Amino acid sequence: MSDFPLQVLKLYSALADLRTAEDWIHGTVDDLESLTKDVSCRIEHVAPEIVQLNWKTLISYQGDIQKRFVKQIKEKTEEINTLINGLIFTNQLIIKLLALSSSSVRTSCLG
Repeated sequence: MSDFPLQVLKLYSALADLRTAEDWIHGTVDDLESLTKDVSCRIEHVAPEIVQLNWKTLISYQGDIQKRFVKQIKEKTEEINTLINGLIFTNQLIIKLLALSSSSVRTSCLG
């Protein structure tokens, strides 16, 4: 029971890391799309169809990876939230049981 706050703190830290990772993933896709527009404008006169096709393929692939990672992050976030709720419930239950136990000991000593 004494390490309860540390356990919850570690889980909240993991949640923060997952949120940061999700932000990075979205940022990476945004940067790629921005880079695509920039490169397409600069190379458009050389081989427009090939360049655009390559970038579209890359963005599509990156988008698929983004969706998978974000889905996994959301699943892990839900798992961690469930663990936190379970730890909090368990801690509250232990506190109540200890209170009942100590009151029953006091009652038996008095009686």
